[in-house]
Amino acid sequence: MYDSAERLDLSLVQGLTAAEKRALNASGVDDIPVLAGLMDLPEQGSGVYRLNIAEGQEELYKSLTTQWSIAPNMPMLVQKAKAALRNFDKEVTSAPFLFGSGFGSLPSEEEHPELIKVFFDAQKDYVDSTLKCNFEGWNKRSCCSSICTS
Repeated sequence: MYDSAERLDLSLVQGLTAAEKRALNASGVDDIPVLAGLMDLPEQGSGVYRLNIAEGQEELYKSLTTQWSIAPNMPMLVQKAKAALRNFDKEVTSAPFLFGSGFGSLPSEEEHPELIKVFFDAQKDYVDSTLKCNFEGWNKRSCCSSICTS
């Protein structure tokens, strides 16, 4: 793992499969900075949610999008590479979320007015070796909360 960190190897990109890594390596993308530099994030607050191909990276990007194993996931892979690179270089810009990841699958309150929302918070106390969890749930008519210790 230390060797991977020293080389900024693609293995440090979260969720990168072996097939994706092989395809990237075959195209000359051998480290995180190259992958992270393929696309630019949209400007914050611009209302745009698409990544753009970085200037000067058009040919490499085009060659990568011809490979079935990585073409559909290129924007996600680039964003994950930017996040991984930010661990080593705080100057790198990354977002706290993934652009183009779609919407969540929670049901709407309008369609389900009796929906109960439940929020969990669990923390481990390393001194006592206990797990403390709090949860709260409520709908428009009732509220409940509980604290459990084990």
